Amino acid sequence: MDSNTNFETLIKKTKQSMFVTLFLWPIFTLVTAVILMLVGKHEEWDLVTAAWLTVGFSILPLLIYVYTQMTLPNKDGYSVPSHNYRLRFILRWIEVCAVGYVSAPAWSLLMDRLIGLKSMVPQPYNWIGMAPFVLGCIIVLWASFTYMNKGKGTTVPYEPTQDLITEGPYRFVRNPMVIGTHFLVVGLSIVIGSYIFMLLSLLSVINGHLYAVEIEEKEMETRFGEKYLEYKSRVPRWFPKFKSV
Repeated sequence: MDSNTNFETLIKKTKQSMFVTLFLWPIFTLVTAVILMLVGKHEEWDLVTAAWLTVGFSILPLLIYVYTQMTLPNKDGYSVPSHNYRLRFILRWIEVCAVGYVSAPAWSLLMDRLIGLKSMVPQPYNWIGMAPFVLGCIIVLWASFTYMNKGKGTTVPYEPTQDLITEGPYRFVRNPMVIGTHFLVVGLSIVIGSYIFMLLSLLSVINGHLYAVEIEEKEMETRFGEKYLEYKSRVPRWFPKFKSV
């Protein structure tokens, strides 16, 4: 396996994907807000609020992306993060939260209403979604804290962890942050009752699996060698092992 070629390809695709996504998303959400006004629903305060959240929290990640790109330790590609890896990790975390947990749900609700979809789960039953949502938040926060402090890197491939993380929730599964995110977004889609956001959540589950299998695990094998292979053989990808008593 040519690690340099793999890393360079991964970096290039990641940067292009992030730029296209974060550049087009604000434009796309702004168009949605304009459509809201054109169809005569701009006087409904809840839709207006959703529109502003959608647009505002889609611009924030773009600004973070521009800043982090301008301050990359190595602009040519794959490199360990600079001394301020905690700040960079937090910025990346805000980037994900702004799109995944605010802008995308708000946009989904907006689209549900514009095309006439009623709430997926009637109140008060929608609050059952708080169970997976809170569980997801706990897992994500635990995994994020461990990732930032033990890995000393970010979740972006060209700002990778410097060390293999095997502590915290990573003792039980290899991808706790992804698992927590899945619980979080599925729970959130139930709480807000959005069909579209539930669809996006299920697509994220599929995408998370494909990324872990096709890209991340191969990269980890190349970077950490036998150390990762031993960890991989001992710790499951998604479902923790329960020892029999």
